[in-house]
Amino acid sequence: MQAIAPEQVVVDNLQLTGGGAPFELRGRIENKSDVLLKSVTLLVMRRDCYPGALDPTGCAVLWQDRHWISIAIPPGQARDFSSSIWMRGAAPGARGKVQDSFALVAASGEMSISDAAAEGR
Repeated sequence: MQAIAPEQVVVDNLQLTGGGAPFELRGRIENKSDVLLKSVTLLVMRRDCYPGALDPTGCAVLWQDRHWISIAIPPGQARDFSSSIWMRGAAPGARGKVQDSFALVAASGEMSISDAAAEGR
């Protein structure tokens, strides 16, 4: 396995649905690298936005988690995905409007056998 620079992976149309038993994360992942993308790790954060929240943004963090997704996407291709996120304990309820954010924190892949042979590996 080898690390893939985050700018070589595009995650789009991410949506988190459900009540935590489990949540469902859906979206699309595009591999712009020159190796087979095997996994991505996303930082998933759910905020509760309501009047009176102590944070200056008006939103308090309900929970956050690093979520690892196993996927096989050849170079230059994209795939839709769906993945379950299980909460440990009860998912806290929101007082106001829920706001989700997602950030790609890591990606890994591997060269195909033919590419490795061509490079003499």
